[in-house]
Amino acid sequence: MEVVRLCELLMNSKNAIAFTGAGMSTESGIPDFRSPGTGLWEKLDPGLLHIDVLRSDPETYYKNFKLFAAMGQGHQPNAGHYALAKLEEMGLIKKVVTQNVDSFHTLAGSKNVLEVHGHLRECSCMKCGKVYPYKILADYLQRDEYRPLSPCCHQLLRSAVVNFGDSLPDEFYTFMTNELPKVDFCLVLGTSLAVYPAAQIPEYVNRVAIVNKTATAQDGKAELVIHASIGSTLESLVEEVVKRRFPV
Repeated sequence: MEVVRLCELLMNSKNAIAFTGAGMSTESGIPDFRSPGTGLWEKLDPGLLHIDVLRSDPETYYKNFKLFAAMGQGHQPNAGHYALAKLEEMGLIKKVVTQNVDSFHTLAGSKNVLEVHGHLRECSCMKCGKVYPYKILADYLQRDEYRPLSPCCHQLLRSAVVNFGDSLPDEFYTFMTNELPKVDFCLVLGTSLAVYPAAQIPEYVNRVAIVNKTATAQDGKAELVIHASIGSTLESLVEEVVKRRFPV
């Protein structure tokens, strides 16, 4: 019944987006940040991933960043990522806005993706800003060298991940100003809606549905809340859409 209602909300919208967080990728084997016993922040102090630490003590920063970056290694997109890409292909999801840095939405086939917290595909020189493949930085860390230097200026490299203390990318603010006011439905997937400013996105949308294993700060606003597997829920949603579009 919940998936039927979710299907109705989605198919009755004209400009729907998906907003995803760490819980979107837990079914790929990647831990989230805050779950008791398994969350990454129980193993790693997020304060050490601050831009000020990178500038003042790069060795401490990169020893911890290496642990952060390693959480996605050896994992692949899951059924939820592929189902969400299918919903975009079907014209029902217009954009995926994600807090994740694992690139799984793109790998699964989503075309219109806004990565508000950056990604691990590139790195750049902190002096001149020249951009390089992330592998250059990763190779330093693989060798346990925690002062990675750019080929151009021989100054510190940084990843394209948004650190604590960084501003969000300009694309986020462009989206908030130009696109979000036109969104009429937001499908929230795998986020506790606790990290701002990104978590304010559903607050500006009239109709919201949330699929998350645990309660979120915005459950009271949502028209529908589903505490279940994201992968199976989205697969069932795709099946329901197909059934309605192509009745036997």
